[in-house]
Amino acid sequence: MDRVAQLRDEMRAGLDLVEAAKQPMPVGDAWLLHRLDPFDGSSVVLVGPQPGQLDRVLLRSRDLPGPRPTIEWVVPSPTGAHVAVGISTDGGEDATARVIDVASGAMLSDAVPHVFVSQVSWLADGSGFYARVSDRPLVDGIHPRVALHHLGGVTEHDDALAGAPKSVVVLPSGDALVVEGLGPTLTPTAIKRPGSDRWQPLLEPDAGNLVAMVRGDDLVGITTIGADRGRVVSIPIDSAADRATWTELVPESDGVARGMMPLDEHLVTCEIVNGAHRIRVFAADGTPDHTVDLPEPSGLDLLFGFGRGFGDPHVLPDGPASIVFHLGGFDRPPCPHRYDLATRELTPLMPVVRDERIVATWHRAVSADGYPVGYWHVRLRGTEGPAPALVYGYGGFNVAMHTPCHPTPLMPWLERGGCLLLPQLRGGGEEGLAHYRAALALGKQRTFDDLFAVAEHAVDTGIAAAGHLAFVGASNGGLTAGAAVAQRPELFRAVICAIPAIDLLDLPEHAVGSIVTEYGRADVPEHVAEWRRISPLQQLREGVRYPAVLVDQGEVDIRCPPERSRRFAERLSEIAGPTGRRVVLRERPHGGHVAGEGELWPVWLDFLITEVMESDG
Repeated sequence: MDRVAQLRDEMRAGLDLVEAAKQPMPVGDAWLLHRLDPFDGSSVVLVGPQPGQLDRVLLRSRDLPGPRPTIEWVVPSPTGAHVAVGISTDGGEDATARVIDVASGAMLSDAVPHVFVSQVSWLADGSGFYARVSDRPLVDGIHPRVALHHLGGVTEHDDALAGAPKSVVVLPSGDALVVEGLGPTLTPTAIKRPGSDRWQPLLEPDAGNLVAMVRGDDLVGITTIGADRGRVVSIPIDSAADRATWTELVPESDGVARGMMPLDEHLVTCEIVNGAHRIRVFAADGTPDHTVDLPEPSGLDLLFGFGRGFGDPHVLPDGPASIVFHLGGFDRPPCPHRYDLATRELTPLMPVVRDERIVATWHRAVSADGYPVGYWHVRLRGTEGPAPALVYGYGGFNVAMHTPCHPTPLMPWLERGGCLLLPQLRGGGEEGLAHYRAALALGKQRTFDDLFAVAEHAVDTGIAAAGHLAFVGASNGGLTAGAAVAQRPELFRAVICAIPAIDLLDLPEHAVGSIVTEYGRADVPEHVAEWRRISPLQQLREGVRYPAVLVDQGEVDIRCPPERSRRFAERLSEIAGPTGRRVVLRERPHGGHVAGEGELWPVWLDFLITEVMESDG
């Protein structure tokens, strides 16, 4: 057996356990689950009368036509009569929304093409759904607009919702919110109340982050407007633009508020404190009640290495006074739990598995400008430093990364004597709004400096072995990986640049909105000058001994197209020549910007083990 196959087998049980932790969702009187194979990207949609009795296949990706068909998302209607599914082919993200009748299992004729990076949002009566779509194939450029599709009928495009990237979210109250933005900043700009046919203005598009639900005639939500670390506010819908009418329910605290869930008589917040999650409970008016007693450190993410955007729901309601969430840690794979707010009883919904071998400690490094950068050091008991270290980072788009989560795909690295360094780099959302904004546009170098500070701190404190560090970064993290190669080649022995934004002077024209915010604008000379200074492709120089580099690229990736990765790998290979370290360009056929962990990590770890653990030079 070759080592890639061996590594795949080593991580299979763990990834299957994570997949098994996913909880079915109610569909009328039945239950539904979308189960993914993390190794080949195939999936199946199951339905049944009970959560533990999902005995009917509603849809299987392998039965769909086209090259590498993928079920991107599954959204049941509020009535449970129908399920909307996003289907793409060839590894792309150009999904077509289709509708399945749950009772018969038949796929209806309804089809909404070019749904981009977005699920649909059903109308309260299940008669149709909103979707964010492009008016042409995504490969030809993204021109976003909001579509309203009526089941069995036409798809309308509301001219009032044209312009900047928008989506419409229908809330449990039946209210429809127009939300502007693409992840880093989300602002509700209009609302359509139940029974109304007009959009009522709310906030200006540049007001800032607010993710809200409707309670009566108020928006209740979590916001960074007026609070770097977030707060919970109540906003009268009829005077939303007048901040003098807002009521602060939960003030800014020592935790970074990332999510909020209003219940009948309570508010529940999800926060990050020193790299780990915390859940707090308040009365409906914001009066503090209690902090949920969780094992320390704990995390609420389901998948290792996949961060969450601002406002993403970590906890979900389960009746008027209880919540459900996935609870895990570095030593505990995620497990669904129910928490009763009245009795304060925390109940696992499946057996909790604990990996007593894993030890995790929280550290702070000091970046070039004096900023304290937090990071987790993860190892197995008995593995003492200095050890070969794998650093995995992102640092972008206000995404919160590396809260405690079992490192399932990286267990083969730990079991071979390595350790993990999991930094919370500026540009991410782990430490608040200022932490995110510090690395925008002219500040992007701060993300890279934070990474270098963490690596140096780990070496200086005896955690990591000098000359035996690897870095892995994907997408925006691939830009950071490229910076590690170009700026600090002596610090890292090997680097994985995955689906990287590797050439800032040649960003894809159809990368709408969020990339403009993140990296700057091509019509601002200062931004272009900074791109030229820090863009990894432009920084490569003759005569430098660069790390071993694996560039992993999807052939049909529209966010980070393959031509840029090819140029980066070709230039590195030219500089390395016959005596330099390895440069490998891996292009995945039918591969886009997203792939299953089991498709990626076995190949990546094989490369890193060879270069960092087994190679002398």
